[in-house]
Amino acid sequence: MKPLGERTILKVEKVEKKDKEGNKYTDISRQAEVLQTNSKDVKKGDIVYYNPRGCINVEAKDTKKNMVLIVDNCDLYAKL
Repeated sequence: MKPLGERTILKVEKVEKKDKEGNKYTDISRQAEVLQTNSKDVKKGDIVYYNPRGCINVEAKDTKKNMVLIVDNCDLYAKL
């Protein structure tokens, strides 16, 4: 899979959290590993902080522990 335009493909870890009442729910981490990118600022394997609101989930790559997201490069905020 190769991103088109100014986009990056990320592998994101799913995390289990609890709300105030103790109910468990699944959320996604705000850190992600770069799988493929068209950005000059990051490369494959980098860990980045990203904005999860504008992401598109690639459901074919969704597993119990991880999911694959496509984000615009402008939604990548920092590289660790």
